Amino acid sequence: ASRKGSEYNWAAVTIGGLYDIQRFDIDKDLGMAVTPYVGIAGGYDAGYMNGQKDTDVNCNWGDANSNTVSGGSGCSGGDDRSDYGFAYRATVGALFEMHQNLGLNVNYDYIDGTAQNHIWAAGVRLQF
Repeated sequence: ASRKGSEYNWAAVTIGGLYDIQRFDIDKDLGMAVTPYVGIAGGYDAGYMNGQKDTDVNCNWGDANSNTVSGGSGCSGGDDRSDYGFAYRATVGALFEMHQNLGLNVNYDYIDGTAQNHIWAAGVRLQF
């Protein structure tokens, strides 16, 4: 657990491709179908962290209202760092076509790089 005010920011930019496995028709008259897909991508990710654990003792010298240590022994100023590098992404998902122009897209992404992330997403797809 971290103290209030701690922050962690992370972002990834990847370029890749998706492969539609096969389109399974449910109702041809309405245009309903399911299309599962997989994908891979490569790119770049970066993160910045500024935080302190709840169990750490602050180095606020002489402040009687904070968790302090006199003499400076055993105190912690927190963790303030950033990192960046190569990242890859693997995707598994499906497009549920409700009509020939409207679908529901559901997918799972695993991103590994500076940090590991599991991302579930859903959205509406308009097709023209």
